[in-house]
Amino acid sequence: RAPAAAVVTAGAASRAAIVAEGAALVELARAGGLVFVAGVVPAEAAAIKPGDAALVTPLGAKRTFTGKVSLRGAAVDPASGLVPIELSLPAGALLAGESAQAAITTGRVAGFVVPHAAVLVNDSGDTYVVQALGGAAQLVPVRVLLSGGESDVVDGALNEAAPLVLAGAYQLQDGMKVRSR
Repeated sequence: RAPAAAVVTAGAASRAAIVAEGAALVELARAGGLVFVAGVVPAEAAAIKPGDAALVTPLGAKRTFTGKVSLRGAAVDPASGLVPIELSLPAGALLAGESAQAAITTGRVAGFVVPHAAVLVNDSGDTYVVQALGGAAQLVPVRVLLSGGESDVVDGALNEAAPLVLAGAYQLQDGMKVRSR
């Protein structure tokens, strides 16, 4: 008798076999309690925390499911070289043993995405960008929230409609006339 509604994932005995008293005959997985076990490279594992959101996509399928990180391992699995991660999923999202991939959100940053070349540093060490507003340069103080590759995420009083000055911006002062090509 199973303690709850479940799916048989393995059978340890065959028909008419003699088994020891108390030995497990079948392995069960509770349908609503499945977890998705994944692995992540050690360099990225430190950023993952229990409670982080994840988007899980079964291999070969277009449907996706949302889950949450329930456990991040504290050691590298010697067999795979990865840090184990367990994700809790909604009931019926995956079949027991089904393969899938997961994208885990480890943090969110809200701001303006600008080319890295647009972010300048003044003599005081403060960061700013230059925008062309009404044919004049406007120096806008910004705070760099995230920097990576050719783009940065900045926070500041930017005018969304005004273009950024990239070429020659270091030479401009507030209010100087500018023209675009």
